[in-house]
Amino acid sequence: MSIEEGMLACGGAPGQASRRFRGAVIGLGKMGVLHGGILRALPSVELCAVCEPERTVADFVRAFVPGVRVYKDHETLLREEHPDFAFICTPPASHVPIALKCVEAGTAIFIEKPLTTDASQAETLLDALRTNPVTNAVGFMKRYADTFCRAREMLKSGALGQVISCEAETAVSQLFQRGSGWRYAAAEAGGGVLIGQGVHALDLLCWFLGMPTSGNARLRGFYSEGVEDFAWALLDWGGGTTGCLRCSWSVDNRRMMETSLTLTGEYGTLWVNDDAVKLFVRTSHHGWARGWTVENKPKLHRGVPIDIGGPEYTRQDQAFVAAVAGGEAAAPDVKAAHMVQRVVDRLYESARSNGATVAFEAD
Repeated sequence: MSIEEGMLACGGAPGQASRRFRGAVIGLGKMGVLHGGILRALPSVELCAVCEPERTVADFVRAFVPGVRVYKDHETLLREEHPDFAFICTPPASHVPIALKCVEAGTAIFIEKPLTTDASQAETLLDALRTNPVTNAVGFMKRYADTFCRAREMLKSGALGQVISCEAETAVSQLFQRGSGWRYAAAEAGGGVLIGQGVHALDLLCWFLGMPTSGNARLRGFYSEGVEDFAWALLDWGGGTTGCLRCSWSVDNRRMMETSLTLTGEYGTLWVNDDAVKLFVRTSHHGWARGWTVENKPKLHRGVPIDIGGPEYTRQDQAFVAAVAGGEAAAPDVKAAHMVQRVVDRLYESARSNGATVAFEAD
């Protein structure tokens, strides 16, 4: 079964799903609830169990979600349920230890981003996956958003020619006073807005252009004491491509998180955000007409069986379940996320060294 066929089957087309795959969700915070809701709506999936130690949330599931068993710890869940796959939606510091138990049990894994708090921690997981290769994916859902998929198609078609410069931004109106919870604790989250949200834009840059070769960063915590509320980075890909990344969760008038990229090349400029793709080329070439090509989100929209938080989440989960069904690789996988994590780690090192330039090592 191909990924595309599997996604159709996961969407519920009659007669296309040959069996139901048993899934579990570990951690019922915002993202665990979101993924759990999507999985419950996919006819090819049986959400058999969840793991949530917090009593109020666990009691709610027992009362209102019939047929889903609730566990306090993931090891008992894995031992008693033997799920085909598990979604790991706990704080980042716990991702790798839980994932290792899943891999040991032969359970496919989907890990919410970021992969972990630092790249070295994930190396044991990569080793485990080489020994026991189960389907694995990490939750960079922007790769499944219509606008970013279309923008990457335009770039790969040669619309810009050589990319000269790029700008990426992630911004949201989230924090204007001291925050509480694991997201604002470096030991549990790995850092602040750079690893928590800016990593989406950084992953897109790596997906569009490949891994940068060097860069430097500056961070600023204003509302937070232990993590950054603002981050800026300069990145270089070698071969003439240079870019910058800006991210903050403390900007005004951004009710929802907004991610945007601007790429300038030898033939023109490509702008893309969550709502639209805009391409301007100065001369006709490679099948692109001179002037503007504008494609908005409604025009690009592809239907999904359920929309919780955005269609990109559903497509991401469908693609992962389809990969499990076909015994195929999912995308982005742990190896790709590890590459992004290494860039994040080095940018934090740069910031601790007053913005010194650091090199990024490829696999």
